[in-house]
Amino acid sequence: MRIVTSTNNTYMPQLDGLRALAVASVLVFHWFKPPFALGQWGVTLFFVLSGYLITRNIAALKASGVPVATAARIFFVRRTLRLFPAYYLVVLLGALLYDDIRRDWAWYAAYLSNVLMEIRPHFSALKASWSLSVEEQFYIVWFFVMMYVPAKRLPWIMGVAFVAEPLARCTWLAPEYSMFRTWTLWANCDGLVLGALLSRLDAGGREFPLSGVAAALMALSLTTLAALVSPQSPGYSPIASVLVSTLCAWIVWRARQGLGGISGRLLSHGAVVYVGRISYGVYLYHVIVPGLSDALGVQRLPLAWRLFEAGSLLGFIVHCAIVIALAGLSFRYFEMPLRNLATPGTIAGARVRESAS
Repeated sequence: MRIVTSTNNTYMPQLDGLRALAVASVLVFHWFKPPFALGQWGVTLFFVLSGYLITRNIAALKASGVPVATAARIFFVRRTLRLFPAYYLVVLLGALLYDDIRRDWAWYAAYLSNVLMEIRPHFSALKASWSLSVEEQFYIVWFFVMMYVPAKRLPWIMGVAFVAEPLARCTWLAPEYSMFRTWTLWANCDGLVLGALLSRLDAGGREFPLSGVAAALMALSLTTLAALVSPQSPGYSPIASVLVSTLCAWIVWRARQGLGGISGRLLSHGAVVYVGRISYGVYLYHVIVPGLSDALGVQRLPLAWRLFEAGSLLGFIVHCAIVIALAGLSFRYFEMPLRNLATPGTIAGARVRESAS
């Protein structure tokens, strides 16, 4: 039997532009270590984008009328071929380069590095993989929620998740139980469910209920909070998480419709869109490049250490150039050939064709 399911195949290049902005925020944060949580803001933007696009894909599979088992096979095969190759390559490289990753490889292999960070907080070269674990856990949970829960009840689930997320971050609610409020799915689900909400609003032809003036006031509030309150303060995280996720949702909604002016031209620029398309590889490989360069002896070359000195602008430019080149090669010659195995034609986000017996 030939099964064909379709999603809205309108390509939105500015969403790839937002991916580039998100990964740039993470790279800047990890390299320059500014006093505000720029990296977390970028990750939240990734979460909103993922929630929006994944919900569209799952909704299309549900609307096609295929059995849940068939829809699960289509969905998870696509996710596997899209995400696993580059991820497990980096985990393998990390295990070869670092003792702690070699010791804890099972946590990374099982997409549980976020739980590991809660149980045993420590520095790790693959610490950034916590957000990928959160997304993978969301894909599994959200697929079955959307498949089995009536559509009219989904907004209630989204609302509960959105409210529960800042509560999970409130240390004063249960100070004796501090674990599982930083890196876990329930402590980061606000952006994901807001992205899912955008998908439902989009499908229903409705507008995101946040005006430009309200968004500007929220941005001003976030700027003030970041300037006056330390990210380590107990009161910072719950408030900032709501402000950042809501602002990211508003930005994604506007970019989905197509931003105009300077911001629209920037997000639609070919180079920016390209970095957005390979942003998954950029996010993964940027954490492993310093270890690879050290293992290859590059940092021991005369004056080369300056290029890997944290905070160095020249070093940041060189680092980004290496990471983007590596991610581009991986995307073209490693990831895309494997992704194309999912369908004989186009890949995830456009059409899915799968033969089933």
